Amino acid sequence: MSRPSVDNAQGLLKEISSALAQQTVKPEPSVMTMLDTAVLMTFGFSTELSVFVQLKSIGALNPAAMSAALCNLISLLPAGCAVAHEAWVVCSPLR
Repeated sequence: MSRPSVDNAQGLLKEISSALAQQTVKPEPSVMTMLDTAVLMTFGFSTELSVFVQLKSIGALNPAAMSAALCNLISLLPAGCAVAHEAWVVCSPLR
């Protein structure tokens, strides 16, 4: 996330963890989430506030459903956290 910080980052990570557990049909204790802020990045030739999400999983993934669910979660970030561009979720299975 290019934003310098996020209010209630632990709460956000818990929401993401819950969403990932549902989408991967895995017990939440086996889900790990990480949030990096103040990351320099561009999207569409712009340095506007943006978020990059990468998902790795052992087992089957449904990229379309996961992307929709995670993009929806990101779009619900509190005021001041919203991103200017469409969020993209990259789903790549672990090999």
